[in-house]
Amino acid sequence: MGVAAWENQRRAVQVNGRWVSLSKSGRGDIHVILPRQIDGQLFGIHGEVECKTGQSSQSPKQRAHMRVVRNSGGVYIVARNRMEMRAAIERLGFVSRSPIG
Repeated sequence: MGVAAWENQRRAVQVNGRWVSLSKSGRGDIHVILPRQIDGQLFGIHGEVECKTGQSSQSPKQRAHMRVVRNSGGVYIVARNRMEMRAAIERLGFVSRSPIG
């Protein structure tokens, strides 16, 4: 079992001369589906990874969205590099066999 992952692309369109975002603020940069077997049946757990660099930290909207995801049974990880992301996934009991680090 691997981990399905894709970039959360941000899109915007111009309406009456103004740019309007089509994306929800606060969502993670990477969306993942983490495999979990329960009673022999395979399920996918929703997850998001927020990528940070340097000394940057989460915005209030990102922290609020993180709480929504986690309180709904999903996984939300804040990582500064692939190794941090992989370690967090493994700490949560998901074994990654895909090349993410």
